[in-house]
Amino acid sequence: ESSLEALFSEVAQGTDSVSRKELARWLGGLEDLKLSSEQVALMLDRLAGSAEEGMVSRWTFLRKFQQFYECQKNIALTNDLVITNSKPIRMLQAEEVIEVLQGPESEKKSGIERIRGRAMRDNTLGWVSLSGNQGSVFLKERPKPFVSCLVDMPLEKSFQTTGEPPTRSLKTDEVLEILEGPRQDVRESVSRARVKTLKDSLTGWVTLSSGGQVQAQAGQQRFWCCKTGVAITDGPNIKVCKVLRKLEVGEVVRLLEGPEIDKDSGVTRLKALCIKDNLEGWVTTLGNAGTVYAEEKTDIYSVVCEALPLQKAFVDLSTGTLRMLQKDEAFEVLEGPKDFQPEPAERMKGRALADGQVGWVTVTNKRVKRWYPSYICKQSCVMQDTLNTVSAGPSNTVRRVEEGELLEVLDGPQEDKEASLLRIKAKARKDQAVGWITVKGNQGTVFLTQWSRKDEEQLKQKQRSLQEGLGKDA
Repeated sequence: ESSLEALFSEVAQGTDSVSRKELARWLGGLEDLKLSSEQVALMLDRLAGSAEEGMVSRWTFLRKFQQFYECQKNIALTNDLVITNSKPIRMLQAEEVIEVLQGPESEKKSGIERIRGRAMRDNTLGWVSLSGNQGSVFLKERPKPFVSCLVDMPLEKSFQTTGEPPTRSLKTDEVLEILEGPRQDVRESVSRARVKTLKDSLTGWVTLSSGGQVQAQAGQQRFWCCKTGVAITDGPNIKVCKVLRKLEVGEVVRLLEGPEIDKDSGVTRLKALCIKDNLEGWVTTLGNAGTVYAEEKTDIYSVVCEALPLQKAFVDLSTGTLRMLQKDEAFEVLEGPKDFQPEPAERMKGRALADGQVGWVTVTNKRVKRWYPSYICKQSCVMQDTLNTVSAGPSNTVRRVEEGELLEVLDGPQEDKEASLLRIKAKARKDQAVGWITVKGNQGTVFLTQWSRKDEEQLKQKQRSLQEGLGKDA
């Protein structure tokens, strides 16, 4: 069966937007629906506006056509429309969200309305009843789920927190379309150590091993530490070589060749790589009179995975990364290793509306909040016909948006990369004007804030109360 995602990708030929013209051709060709040209035009006006050159983004298309329900009470997700033939797959829990794939359809024997859907928590497919024959409501329709970021955070490549570099960093106020989850990532015990990198003397915490997988270990490479100031030279023969520079006391080098005793001079020499600046050369470790210039350090660890995050705190496994340590990078352990059992994390797969990047995030009340495709203007600002503000001129101004105006999001939030601003394409409720508006300025000025269904209900209640009061006065 074809999902709406797959259908859009087919129409848009793999891109994230489709023209009004192409969408009209596709809608008109749906033989099962048999839409008239007038019906197609009305649908397109809702999706792309009335302009012939209007474009429809992936998320706008999906938001208009996808249907979601939220579970109100625990109920079985089954394998068949017919209840008497059904076998339970698993229980849907209260507050779980399910995407409709088929239905609602009435089960002939009981008359109960049922849908076939995808449980977003884990992608389980099955049939579920909207309500019971005694009137109990199991599912309630809800908008397509989105969240906005309350803090900067990584968009990671996999469900499990592996420590690999993120796809990218999400910025505060960016919006994610929820694709899967949230569900718990029960993490295994890890071995952590506080370390100092040899490359730049940066200190922090790393995971040495996780769930039986070793990420860094000692003994993979051999290292020497300078005990007395000594030169690093361009060749092994101390009589003819040239000095490249002097090693500092405490400086660490990685063994490349040797060590070996020079037959003429009797000194012990080795070829090494300076961790500090990647300089290669030859170093004397033991003089012919027994002077120790450098000695082997056996407690140096090397990264054995592709990349390993160096983090600020012992318990900080998914945020607070100082930088990524690359494969073969060396560090010394200052504290530990210590075993640590991480708390289970709620993980969610999402697609960033700004650029379509897909990945996983850890969700808490301090990191994300529900997002609705509507805003209210908090401070007068300009609506423009272009996303890019740097090149925009007076001719690009649609009109000013005044404080208190309500706006429906048509696209975004997207980043105006030149100006580093998050902007939305919106339609004003007052006069249906459409254009791009900045959510928050570079200096922190908030132009737009979220306007939820709860806010809408409260506004309607106030309006009703006001009208009732005016009626009494009359």
